[in-house]
Parts: sequence; structure tokens; C-alpha cells
Amino acid sequence: MNRAFLIDKGITDPAILKEILDAHQGVVQDLKDDLKTARADLATAKSDLATAQKDAETAKGDAANAKKDTADNSGDDWKEKHDALQAEYDGFKDEISKKEAETQKNSLLKTQLEADGANPKLLNLIMREFDLEKLELKDGKISNWEDLAKPVKEAYPDIFTVSEQRGYTPAAPAQNNATADPFLAGFSEKQ
Repeated sequence: MNRAFLIDKGITDPAILKEILDAHQGVVQDLKDDLKTARADLATAKSDLATAQKDAETAKGDAANAKKDTADNSGDDWKEKHDALQAEYDGFKDEISKKEAETQKNSLLKTQLEADGANPKLLNLIMREFDLEKLELKDGKISNWEDLAKPVKEAYPDIFTVSEQRGYTPAAPAQNNATADPFLAGFSEKQ
């Protein structure tokens, strides 16, 4: 959105233009910041995942070597180490999946609140009113939005504004009736 777009839509007051553009820039910057944070978290998670996988492979290799070194079954503690590392790895993977889901839910929640007319300056505050665990996603959208949003919208109606775009209403066109025109009323048809 830019100044020319808004002027095309009939908004010409410089103060209103500045206010709209500033608000839009704030929303865009917040989204950029959220995306940057999510990408950094994802990169860290991928790095941690690679390290955990490497550690698990090392543990598997160590376990195999330990088994070869000991002919009797007295060296079964490698299996316990492997199982412990595998459990740690699985837990880490689950945590990463949860963080990714939480990031996606936050992003969808923010987008939905903006679409419903929430004040952009209060988005972070109003987002705290929603329990991310209760958000149900379907096809990249929040499927149970109406049920979750209704109590919040009722509790905080001033945060949600409905913008109404109004245009110029032209006056009623003149009738095509010669007697209705005061200028022509003085003339008769015979003249």
C-alpha cells in the first residue's frame, strides 16, 4: 500500500494519509520481525536437530563397537545409553514440532485479528487472550475462529473497529420534464 493507492481511493487529507501509512508500516514491520524471529528459531532448531542426530549416530556406532568388543552379554549398558539418547532425540523433535506449530498459529492468529479489524497497536495484547492450544488449523486457516473470537470480541469491543468506506453520493438527477424546469416554464410550446 502506498500514497498513490490511497489517493486513488479518494483519501487526500495529508494527515489521514500519514496516519494510514504509518499504521500499515507498523504492521508490515511487525510481520517482518516475526518472520525473522521464526526463521532464526527454525535455523537454530535445525542445527540442534542435526547435532542430536549426529550424537545418536555416534551412540549407535559406539554401541555397535562395544558389542563387538564384549563377547558376553554383560555389556548391555550401551542399549540403555542408546535408548536414553533416542528418547532425548525424540523429545527434542517433538519440541521443535511444537515450536513450529506455535509459530504458525501465532502468525495465523495475527492475520485473522487484522482481518477482523483489531487495532494494530494492540495486536500483541489481544493475542494473549487466546489459548493457542485451542486453535484448530485446517487448510492453513483457523477452523474454529468464530467460537474462539466471540468471547474476546464481546469483552473488548473497542479494540475491534469496523471501517466503513463511504464515497460521494451524487444529487438526484433532474427530471426530463419541461414543466419542471423553471427556465422553460415561462415559454409556451407555441412560441
